[in-house]
Amino acid sequence: KWAYDNILDIIALGFDPNKKTIFWTPISDYYIPDNDIDPYVFGLLGKMRDRQVIARFSPSLEAASLADAKPYPNMIIDRPGVRLEGGLELSKEDDDRLMNEIYSSDVVVCGPSTIALDAVFMGKPVVLAGFHPKPRPYLKSVMRRYDYDHFAFAIQCGAVRLARSEEELKKFIDEYIKNPSQDEQGRERLINAYAGPRDGKS
Repeated sequence: KWAYDNILDIIALGFDPNKKTIFWTPISDYYIPDNDIDPYVFGLLGKMRDRQVIARFSPSLEAASLADAKPYPNMIIDRPGVRLEGGLELSKEDDDRLMNEIYSSDVVVCGPSTIALDAVFMGKPVVLAGFHPKPRPYLKSVMRRYDYDHFAFAIQCGAVRLARSEEELKKFIDEYIKNPSQDEQGRERLINAYAGPRDGKS
């Protein structure tokens, strides 16, 4: 059970409960050499004036080009954790806020991250960013990450959609917002394969 219901949490974030919300998290420089995807998708989402965006940055994986990024008018930025001398410390509030941000969103946009699985387990449609502003060789692109067994299976069973272009990203977001039950059976297949019965006895 999450800390707030959907509408209350959106209001707490300062958003309009009558507008649709996208949750986005960067892929990070760790996974993409010369990371050009994160600033590109950040800009694309920021220009979707009829949507509102929660941009949740990783507490441990950097997206250097967005380190000082300011939110677009339709966006809030969440940078969790507190930097201490020995590293980064996350609080229970940080974890709870992540759950609420995903739960309160209508669509989740991310890369090859466990965030995708978190969202699927909460019944949220997921769009994976699988394109660069300019074409790249396969081994230097994000696409190779989606060929890893666990992500390939998620895509093959229809639990998530892989956007291979800016046009597909917008199309999939719009389709999910119009009909969030799309691919529900695929999400169930992934949950059953990875988690088994949800009976509280794991």
